[in-house]
Amino acid sequence: MNYFCMEWPSSVGDHLVVAGWTNQIVFWDRRTREGLRAFEDAHSEDVTRVRFQPTRRNRLFTASVDGLACVFDVGGCPADVDDEDGLLCVMTTDCSIVELGFCGGREAAGSNDADSIAWVLTGNEDAWAFDAGADLETLGSTLAHVPNTRAAAFSAAAQGASSDATASSSFSRGVDYLLGCFRVRPGEGEGDGASSVVVAAGTQDGAVGLFPIVPPRDGSGDVARCELAAPTRVLDGGHADIVRACVLWDWDADAAAPATGGEDSRVVLWGAAGG
Repeated sequence: MNYFCMEWPSSVGDHLVVAGWTNQIVFWDRRTREGLRAFEDAHSEDVTRVRFQPTRRNRLFTASVDGLACVFDVGGCPADVDDEDGLLCVMTTDCSIVELGFCGGREAAGSNDADSIAWVLTGNEDAWAFDAGADLETLGSTLAHVPNTRAAAFSAAAQGASSDATASSSFSRGVDYLLGCFRVRPGEGEGDGASSVVVAAGTQDGAVGLFPIVPPRDGSGDVARCELAAPTRVLDGGHADIVRACVLWDWDADAAAPATGGEDSRVVLWGAAGG
């Protein structure tokens, strides 16, 4: 049996192991190594991602080729696992979802809101951000959608090229892929209406830019048509090939220091200033 994705417990107090197999979400109890049950009706096509929310471990987020992301409350013990009673909300993107993760908002550092935003990347290269906070009334609400995100990143890099020579040279031939979404420190990117959430996008040569998600410039406030601002950080010179992983965390109150890993077998730890 081939599983498309799997999520393991992150602490000794967590007992559920979850995997995606075809359109099913399959559960095991890690203590007994026995299967518990499978959710068969949540998705109609292959499940691509299963993720426990880090600060709310009773919540399970799932994503699928069917374009849906579901949130379940799987309770505090394996006996509480139930697809009908546990379903909290369903989010739709109208395209297959290839990646799902979490990041926090502007007040997230050191709080339970460090993962209050759930983000997904789709097969047609759109980035979406949804509410993943404590309030069940707003859970799953769309916070931002950046249509054709990779093209938006290239356009934003070109717009910022006049004031940033690094951005100009790094992205002069285009943006080739998306890595994910991250929280940046409060205040970074302000002045252009930027949020505290950025999209990381890269090139075949190993450059990565952090592009803030901003409201539509037409002033409509339509969250379904958000845009990207010029990159606030460009990480270039550390890799010679595609970057496959990027992690950001706060080293101090003034900046977030990233770490990246690439197909060139390098792991690069970047300074707070990006170098």
